[in-house]
Amino acid sequence: MNFRALPPQQSRILALSLLLGSVALIIAMIAVPVFLLHRHYNQTIERQLDLLARYARIGATAPSLAQQLETLKAKGTRGFFLKSPVPALAASEMQEIVKGVAESNGGKISSMQIPEHKDDGNYRKVTVSIQMSAKISAAQKIFYALETQHPYLSLDNVSIRATSWQAQRVVNAPEPEFLVQFDAAGYAVLGNK
Repeated sequence: MNFRALPPQQSRILALSLLLGSVALIIAMIAVPVFLLHRHYNQTIERQLDLLARYARIGATAPSLAQQLETLKAKGTRGFFLKSPVPALAASEMQEIVKGVAESNGGKISSMQIPEHKDDGNYRKVTVSIQMSAKISAAQKIFYALETQHPYLSLDNVSIRATSWQAQRVVNAPEPEFLVQFDAAGYAVLGNK
């Protein structure tokens, strides 16, 4: 290789530019990470301040929520639930309720079964499977009475089938009876609520 010697003026300029380039590179190697770190911390601080403002807004609602909770407690919400969290006692309570409602509205219960209960957090769902015979108007009254009383019961898996086939409708014939099957479910509170 053939290197040509540079004149002293150009070699000084080249040396000075190499020195300035090296200093600039060193400064960039220090300044860029510091800048990126500074930006990262600023973003983190902004996120934390935003989170703090949100928590302050949520915390400001605590007195009104406590007042609403006290209002609900004063209303006696315990009446909406079954009295006992013990599955056998809760099922017995539901059987008595269903039996009383069915008999007072013209239904004849043929069987009641108690499937497995299910726990959901602080609540226990107790179900009773009922099979009865009733006229359609009586079944409607029974369903309405069960779903509108306290404790609240919900009805699932409702099945209504004719017990006998009537080939022709006779005028002024008595209302036929149907086989009605359904599950009545109620909730009991576990622990102190």
